[in-house]
Amino acid sequence: MTPQEEQRAGLIAGALADDLDATERDELAALMAADPTVAAEIAELGGTVAGLRRDIPTWDDEPPSPELRERVLEAVAHEESAVTSEVRFEPAPLTTTPRTPSRAVRSVWVPAACFAAGVAVALGGVMATQERPAGAPVGPPGTLGAEEDVSFSDPADGVRIDGVLVAHTWGTETVLEIDGLPAGEGYVVVLVGEDGQEYDSGTFLGSDVVIDCRMNAAVMRADVERLEIRSDDGALVTAASLPEAVDDGA
Repeated sequence: MTPQEEQRAGLIAGALADDLDATERDELAALMAADPTVAAEIAELGGTVAGLRRDIPTWDDEPPSPELRERVLEAVAHEESAVTSEVRFEPAPLTTTPRTPSRAVRSVWVPAACFAAGVAVALGGVMATQERPAGAPVGPPGTLGAEEDVSFSDPADGVRIDGVLVAHTWGTETVLEIDGLPAGEGYVVVLVGEDGQEYDSGTFLGSDVVIDCRMNAAVMRADVERLEIRSDDGALVTAASLPEAVDDGA
């Protein structure tokens, strides 16, 4: 692993473990601006954490075995390979404070151990909020690459959920900013088709800080008429009825 790869892995691991200082958060924001796969990888691993939390709800202080460590690291490497194989980019040069190899390796192992122990890790406060760039695609709902603002029904008091949808040739992306949901509670984002078929877009955990999520579902925007956020037990938290969309990929 190169020093750049170690730094990338260490920042992602620190974000998942909520173990970044102010300087490292700035480094992560710069890395995400240069590498669009970083945010996707954090969101993907966050969904894994949510699933593990449901399956392994108790804490175990026993150190994980070397065999378990290897399996976890192999799974992380597989996820990283799957993400980077889909998106090719030329990263911009970064000016950051190098992390020592020992710190990076230790940071990689922290979230892996947490996954194995079923610890709930929230992804709040690590994704940089970005304004829509000049020249970004615009158009009616369903326009490829254009951001479509979503209006949710009123959730519970003290809860704020903002979102946009982005139509792609491979499906529909949901981008959410969430504040006020109970920390540690699991939630699922579902897109509902015109025929009533449901498409899971992703999962996340509530947090004490603002959460920024990017999720994808394998359904075209023109075939979606409703977006729902549900709790782990299936209860509806909030929903948005969506307007008819153009079939821009036809």
